Amino acid sequence: MLLEDCQGNVQRALSSIAWRGVDGPAQDLQSWLSAVITFQGSCVDMFPKGEVRDEVNATMEKAREISSNALAIIKQGAALASMIDINGGPDDGDDDANGKGERQLEEEGEPASSASSVPTWVPSEERKLLGVKGGRRKAALTPNVTVAKDGSGDFANISAALDAMPEKYTGRYFIYVKEGVYDEMVNITGRMANVTMYGDGSKRSVVTGNKNIVDGVRMWRTATFAVDGDSFMAMKLGIKNTAGVEKQQALALRVKGDKAIFFNCRIEGNQDTLFAQAYRQFYRSCVISGTVDFIMGDAAAVFQRCLLVVRQPRQGQPAVVTAQSRRDHQQTTGFVIHRCQIVADEELAGSNKNKSGSSALVTTYLGRPWKEYARTVVMESIIGGFVHGQGYMPWEGKDDLGTAFFGEFRNGGDGANATGRKEMKGFHVMGKDKALRFTVGHFLHGADWIPETGTPVSLGLSGEEE
Repeated sequence: MLLEDCQGNVQRALSSIAWRGVDGPAQDLQSWLSAVITFQGSCVDMFPKGEVRDEVNATMEKAREISSNALAIIKQGAALASMIDINGGPDDGDDDANGKGERQLEEEGEPASSASSVPTWVPSEERKLLGVKGGRRKAALTPNVTVAKDGSGDFANISAALDAMPEKYTGRYFIYVKEGVYDEMVNITGRMANVTMYGDGSKRSVVTGNKNIVDGVRMWRTATFAVDGDSFMAMKLGIKNTAGVEKQQALALRVKGDKAIFFNCRIEGNQDTLFAQAYRQFYRSCVISGTVDFIMGDAAAVFQRCLLVVRQPRQGQPAVVTAQSRRDHQQTTGFVIHRCQIVADEELAGSNKNKSGSSALVTTYLGRPWKEYARTVVMESIIGGFVHGQGYMPWEGKDDLGTAFFGEFRNGGDGANATGRKEMKGFHVMGKDKALRFTVGHFLHGADWIPETGTPVSLGLSGEEE
């Protein structure tokens, strides 16, 4: 089973390059090769420490070296192309940073689209596929399928709707999930590209599960909701893993599909809530909660205007928001927390009442490096005063942050004072030029794929979009 999982991960990454070809945009090739390195490392991590793991690691070493060298060559070529203006000049941070004229989805709290209509946020080219002219629908048009617990839809559960998807379809495939609690394991497989799943609200249309490692399930198989297909989009959905803190690692959401978008969703759990495993991912206006390493993995992921809620961990544990796992300095991966709020939930706030930062009973950190070249950036965000002044902690058994990169830019809130972490190896107070590299426009090349979905997005820094 371990070998099958290992082979499947690496094969997926290699097939991304094979079927798309190597003549695509440099940023795509960089993303796919970064994923190859991620999955090569994941293969090793799947095995328990010991002789077998050492053998697998030795087998993977040469492949990692080849992938890293290829990635370096592509990055150098892309840099040269920008310098000599082959592709219209370098991406300097203010190109299309305002996203003017984009069609934005409705924020949560506005009326949900009716099951008997095409949602207003469907892009114009896809509305044409559904028979909509001039932005107005014809009568009795519906999403491809509707899921409803009460029997009023095409299917009573989400998995059945996915199983019934046609092998081939044109454009996006829309799945509307009516209000209800769906206790099931949802898997958007690799063949299910361009799926949009939307509900009646993140507290009303909820997918829940409770698998965890204490009960004998391997970490990557505990996910309540798993996304392997490319260009997946979710909105107004709740995704939970209700296993308690004593059950340790228990994923609510695992994502390893390229160009995934989550908008107005709630992702709730405890340890390892969100496994942002690989490729490019964008989270907008989401609520993400957990205790330890509750945003983890090696994706290139941006969290924008999200509420990150730190919950009470097990006794004696610190709370940690992120655990990024970039393994190679050539990879284009990392986590960016942009214009978010980092807050404590009521229980944690109660435990730390009248205490803050270093004096808190439960110490809370913004991140720690899961792998050698972990990269996490927090910018233009509000950081609660309950966060330890050190900001970041080493991985277990390590003395410092090593070769990791933790950057901050123009944050606010009582926990934003960087004085206690300025001298830490691996920590950086960034200037504007450096921060621009981690905007959606630069880091994800988001202008190429996010606005066309109608998702609200700030491609640049605050105050530079309008």
